[in-house]
Amino acid sequence: MHNSFAKTHKENKVLDWDNVRVFLELTRSAGLVDAAKKLGIDHSTV
Repeated sequence: MHNSFAKTHKENKVLDWDNVRVFLELTRSAGLVDAAKKLGIDHSTV
């Protein structure tokens, strides 16, 4: 891991719930495009 990334990651202890929402939908869906449709966002955002 790059030092600046590790430092930023350690300092940022707040969980990004939007990323969690996307991750969970990806695990529940048939694929990336399906997850994006269910979330109402573009597949390139996922």
